[in-house]
Amino acid sequence: AWIASASRDRESASPGSCSTPESQVASAREFASSRKLPFAEGVLELKLADEDAIVAFAASKLLIARADAKLLARVETPVSKLISAEMAWTHLAMPVSLDSQRNLTVVMFDPTSIAAVKAIAEATGLYVVRAVAGRTDLLQALTQHYGPRASATFDPGATMPGDPLPP
Repeated sequence: AWIASASRDRESASPGSCSTPESQVASAREFASSRKLPFAEGVLELKLADEDAIVAFAASKLLIARADAKLLARVETPVSKLISAEMAWTHLAMPVSLDSQRNLTVVMFDPTSIAAVKAIAEATGLYVVRAVAGRTDLLQALTQHYGPRASATFDPGATMPGDPLPP
């Protein structure tokens, strides 16, 4: 839906465009997969939708909470330390609360990433409840709570969100 909406906006701006939402989804999937990025990152990098549209879509369609920069800034250190800096940066994910039933609420830019949810659940032994936030807000919070991305260890073959694209 957000791709279709963005597509309609672009088509009205450039009448010669004949890209369909289905072909854009396929392009975003291929692009994200080839760079080891979550799907939402591929959509964002290809400029098929902006981060606000992606976040609003995820919150409404997945029926999950939407977090803002203020909430992310207030996360207590013991909660944020439930996952490593590497995991947080790799998945653009940040734990924000742990309840008495061992449900860990994790704010993510791409809450559709099953790989991220599985990795966090396996690493923590907790049930992961997804929430969504904008990439910009998450990047700021991850830097605040975990330090700069460069200090984490990563898969050298992966393209990280926000990195310049190869030629």
